[in-house]
Amino acid sequence: MTSDLSSAGAATGDGTTAPRRARARGRGAFRRLASFAFGTLLALGAGEVAVRVIDPLGRVRFESYFEDADRNRVDYATALARGLVVEPGLPRNRGTWTPGLVFYMCYRDGARPYMDERGCVRVEINALGLRDRADLTVEKPPGVRRVVCIGDSFTFGWGVAEPLVWVRLIEAGLRRRTGDERIATVNCGAAGALYVDEYWWGLRDRFGRLQPDVVLVSLCLNDIALMPNTIALETPAPRRDQPLYLLRMLDALVRPHDRFALDPAVDWGQLLLDLPPDNPAYAAKAETHDMFWGSGGPQAALRAMRAWCREHGAAFGVVVWPLFQNLGRDEHYPFHTLHRVVGEFCATEGIPVLDLFATFHGQRAEELWVDPSDMHGNEKAHALAAPVIEAFVADLLARPR
Repeated sequence: MTSDLSSAGAATGDGTTAPRRARARGRGAFRRLASFAFGTLLALGAGEVAVRVIDPLGRVRFESYFEDADRNRVDYATALARGLVVEPGLPRNRGTWTPGLVFYMCYRDGARPYMDERGCVRVEINALGLRDRADLTVEKPPGVRRVVCIGDSFTFGWGVAEPLVWVRLIEAGLRRRTGDERIATVNCGAAGALYVDEYWWGLRDRFGRLQPDVVLVSLCLNDIALMPNTIALETPAPRRDQPLYLLRMLDALVRPHDRFALDPAVDWGQLLLDLPPDNPAYAAKAETHDMFWGSGGPQAALRAMRAWCREHGAAFGVVVWPLFQNLGRDEHYPFHTLHRVVGEFCATEGIPVLDLFATFHGQRAEELWVDPSDMHGNEKAHALAAPVIEAFVADLLARPR
């Protein structure tokens, strides 16, 4: 025992005891670590300053914005103040386009083949406030059969050139299929109506005046249930006023967008359907429970549209779009329940319905987006959907009324 204690304090070859040498090594390691940490922080700080000035990774800062006809940036508040959009006093005072409006949807470094050199898409609104032909009139010319397409931005063709939007594509297809050059599709998407009950108000008060032979309602999943921002699909663009801007930029370079990381054991569609009316997520998005499927409101609106169509001798059909995320065959798509409840309701009510999930299943979702900042369907998505919707509408046109 005495021998062991003595050897613990014995001098080493450089004249220091082992404990002293161990302490010295510890101090040296700490100094080296501290020096490395300081150097790293200094380098990051210098990089932070540099990147705010020269922005070498700007190409990964995904961004979408609007320009007016003179190619000046404009936001919604400014557009409203200038009369570029109007709020006509519909039940929710939904903003809509001013007739004759021309503007641009722009994407920083946008690279779709239909975009201009600035990454922008020209949008023209006709005299009826619709993204459709300039010569469209309320009165239907003799012999013309009209397919009035009602929906939100997926019908409007957000971020896509007008000739490439599914509404226009199916018109050409229906004419070829039937040999009838007088079939005309009308795009009523995102024209003062963004939810299912608003589609009904729009049909009753505006779109019905177009004397449709077919009314086609296009539903997106955010028409069915609230989609909280907590499951936002893209990484927001870093801003220069955010802390650790450089690190955020590097993160965007390595991981430009997030995938869903939702537990497959949870029925996320049912969870959203069951959100109680007082859930704060509604207020956070300026939405209310009565807009969504769990309240019964959309179902009542679909029944009302079906009744209107019967009264006016028009066929009625519903198209359901999937969310463009996790569509791969080896990926977990979290919202099958939302598709199922719409399909079951339509089957019970005798409403023809087309679910587009099968059309897109197996696609790489990112290849369907307008831009990483905008997950609306691009021209590829519209081209994939068009033949399927065309066949569906052809059947509706052929049904006796």
